[in-house]
Amino acid sequence: MFSLTFRSPDYDISVLQPRFEGSGHIQKKELRKWADEVKIFSERMESLSGKAKILSDLFAEASLPPLPNGGIRQLKKELFAIHDLMTQALDIAGRIESELIQTGRH
Repeated sequence: MFSLTFRSPDYDISVLQPRFEGSGHIQKKELRKWADEVKIFSERMESLSGKAKILSDLFAEASLPPLPNGGIRQLKKELFAIHDLMTQALDIAGRIESELIQTGRH
């Protein structure tokens, strides 16, 4: 019914680390690129939030369209997977804030 890909090898930290090491023009260019990536991520999160609110309203009104056999069970499984991923993402964001952003402000 639905499927999530939890990790992409393109975003493994061992792949990203060398790009952020060093200094000068290359590092600034890479940081600008990642600023754009973070902005896209933020926009997608806002979109996901909107879709989640719609789904919540559908559940509250009990007006979900009929799903195939096992559809609700699979939907719940995928929602739990999304919830787990969001929890991990918020944890990582908190660590980034404390280790990178707060350190950079001092």
